[in-house]
Amino acid sequence: MEALSNDLDWTGGMEIDGEHLTYLLFADDCAIFAHDALEPQEKLEQLQMKWSEIGLEMNLSKTKWMHNQFSPTATVEINGETIEEVKSFEYLGHQLSFLEGSTGEYSRRRKAAWSSFNRISTLLLDEDLPVKVKASLFHSTVIPAMLYGA
Repeated sequence: MEALSNDLDWTGGMEIDGEHLTYLLFADDCAIFAHDALEPQEKLEQLQMKWSEIGLEMNLSKTKWMHNQFSPTATVEINGETIEEVKSFEYLGHQLSFLEGSTGEYSRRRKAAWSSFNRISTLLLDEDLPVKVKASLFHSTVIPAMLYGA
């Protein structure tokens, strides 16, 4: 998939540490960066055409788009189907949002940590269980949930 995507001669995107970035691609997850409201539609159409050459299909019901406060609201359509505009989305386990910044991500991680804690709370509060075992459980379940939202 990456080889096909590299064939796309895309402009736009964004500059990060001197590198030009137009998309992020990992397995079957892709995030596209654009300067204006027309660019995402054009890029999605090109990507869909490239992927269809090898029999891959874009799942339009899972495809979302968002914009920052500096770009106008628009409608993005692929094959006549409107792509849902969202205020935030999750990419590779991280919540991305222009409006909330990191607040939404921190909240998501906090919830994941509490959820992990609640799943093992009976063990953690068991007076008969050695502290070493409790610490090991905590460090192997709650801490990763808090740090990575897993």
